Amino acid sequence: MFFIPSATATDVFRHMLDVVKDTKPDNVPPAKWIKLEKMAARTPISARFEVIPNALDTLSEVLGKRYNVSDNSVDLSSFASDTRLNESGMKMNLKNSEDFALLVRVMKNFPIDNISGLNLASNMLRNLQQLVPLLEKTPKITKLNVSGNQLIRNWTDLRYVEEWALEELDIRDTQLAKLVQGRNNLKLSKEARKIFKNLKKFNGRELVASFDLDTSVDKVEKKKPTTQIYGMSITHLFIF
Repeated sequence: MFFIPSATATDVFRHMLDVVKDTKPDNVPPAKWIKLEKMAARTPISARFEVIPNALDTLSEVLGKRYNVSDNSVDLSSFASDTRLNESGMKMNLKNSEDFALLVRVMKNFPIDNISGLNLASNMLRNLQQLVPLLEKTPKITKLNVSGNQLIRNWTDLRYVEEWALEELDIRDTQLAKLVQGRNNLKLSKEARKIFKNLKKFNGRELVASFDLDTSVDKVEKKKPTTQIYGMSITHLFIF
């Protein structure tokens, strides 16, 4: 494996050829002689943490401990209260877009393709826009918990992750939860599935089965009653 400084593709392969030209067998093409692995550049750390030794390693360690092997989920709840980060002088509040963006950049370097659940409870989030860079890398997420984020006000704040085929969603203790409070299960199911079509459980409750409830006039042909008189069909008959 060779670690090659960031450069154009041409420079990379030229460097590779220079390295192996004296060692490879003459009858073997360089592409088959060396396995070239592209190594991503180290994730830029926040300017606030640049003076903290091993800040990126510390953050990576914290993320690793928040991964639950038993159900392939990541628990990022109450991230600002993480003891390890706070003791290291690296308090991160995910309501701060810079902190959230840094967390996402670090997560992208982890093997998170098989994650099925994400817990973001109690982080004072306004919306889920910062998660967009993770969507392509986390296609198997089916459970999302954003409870306790009281600044989430409407369904639009959640649309940023509508690509996820969510089956379970928890929004308890948010402004959105108060907005939909009291709606019957049928109406709530239709509303939630406008964004997350596969949703089966909402705020810990099972939703009604999904089916087409559209019975609008446009889809139902209504016929007026008619009366047959001497082979003629008329709508009304007035007799004086």
